[in-house]
Amino acid sequence: MTTTMTPTSKRVKLAEVKAHKRNYNRHPAVQVERIATSLRKFGQVRSIVVWRNTILAGHGVVEAAKSLGWREIAADVLPDEYPEHLALAYVAADNELGRLADPDQAALAAILEESKTADAELMAAIGYNDAEFQALLKEVAKETIDTRDAEPQIDRAEELRAKWGVEFGQLWQLGERTSADLRRLHRCADGGASAQWRCASPNGN
Repeated sequence: MTTTMTPTSKRVKLAEVKAHKRNYNRHPAVQVERIATSLRKFGQVRSIVVWRNTILAGHGVVEAAKSLGWREIAADVLPDEYPEHLALAYVAADNELGRLADPDQAALAAILEESKTADAELMAAIGYNDAEFQALLKEVAKETIDTRDAEPQIDRAEELRAKWGVEFGQLWQLGERTSADLRRLHRCADGGASAQWRCASPNGN
């Protein structure tokens, strides 16, 4: 069953709204500080959600606004008759649905880099400090290398042959093995899953 009740957009006094008693998300000081930075930089571009003077979405924003000395905030106010069980479920939905996103870390890093270049304060407004940004760049670089190594380097055959000094048809041992392993060598050609040897080719496959 769908419940449709249109909220009213208005400004509410921060002193008159309270946190939902069953909101399970905690907002540590570092997060509140970064939200405050975001509010200073962008302004409040998204309303909090309020029902019966109780916050359903935007608990961290309210804390940050208070830390900035704000007295009012923009809110979408649901009517009092909005069902209580839906109000409670919305608290959880607002917290949880965002966690299901699968971010493209490389795209995020690019946005952070561009934002930092345009205005150094923007990175903090997005929610990152420099140490976290550098850690993200390292993670992206590692993922790029891992992905590249996992794919055939056909177009780099000559470059890799010269780099590793291999010739087509050579046999290379992976790890410490004994001569008894020669009995398993035929699996290289057969593509056996337990093969411990590889037939060298110029592209490393």
